[in-house]
Amino acid sequence: MVIALNQYEPVNGQIFIECNGVTGKPFGTFGENINRDGIFGTNIGLFYGFKKRENLTLGLQFHNMPYDESSFSDLQFEDNLYIRQKFKTKVSMQSFHGVMRIQLNNKNKMVRPYLDGIMGFNRFYGRTRSENAFFTADTNNDGKIDGNDGAIKPEDLGITTSVELAKSTKKLNHNSLSPSFGLGIGLKIKVIKSLYVDSRIAYIYGIKTSYYDYGSQDMLTNSIDNFVLVESGIPILLWSVGLSLSL
Repeated sequence: MVIALNQYEPVNGQIFIECNGVTGKPFGTFGENINRDGIFGTNIGLFYGFKKRENLTLGLQFHNMPYDESSFSDLQFEDNLYIRQKFKTKVSMQSFHGVMRIQLNNKNKMVRPYLDGIMGFNRFYGRTRSENAFFTADTNNDGKIDGNDGAIKPEDLGITTSVELAKSTKKLNHNSLSPSFGLGIGLKIKVIKSLYVDSRIAYIYGIKTSYYDYGSQDMLTNSIDNFVLVESGIPILLWSVGLSLSL
């Protein structure tokens, strides 16, 4: 959803605030390494429109997009006990861009197409969150120990152990920055007085950067080293749609 609010009207122009819902489609090597499209992204923007040049608006945009997320369990065998720890990992991208927006038609007040020139940078980061580890056994008696089995207390089985179970943790595994640039095209259609339907498609290319491919390997131990650190350019097609309100 996009909302543009005219907070006040200075002598030489207007200030607008945007709040968008965004989805993203990755392409190329980046698209192959990221396991799914970006959904439920958010964007905020601050724009300034010039009175003397009504077709020109300058602004800043910031958006956050979760691209990949996976869950897995790690099973170990120590002191005649099986130990399980569950993990959840995700990789996200944040972008900060300067935008030059050119209105293509100022005469038609009902339909307002525009072009965006975009330049800034992307930040990729990956996080891993683990839960408390626990002892487990074949509690459902299916002949194997897997994620369907629950926790046990060794003392209930007459087992004495000195093993200390790992506690839940949260870790920033990787962080990288890369310049990015692109073009966008949008359309505002007037609904009532100062309310517009606003939709924009933007293609943004990020210069080569590194990120973890969380779908690359099965988790064998409690180490992030079991995932592959990959490097590629970052081409993304972003789509936002919502409402634009001018006051």
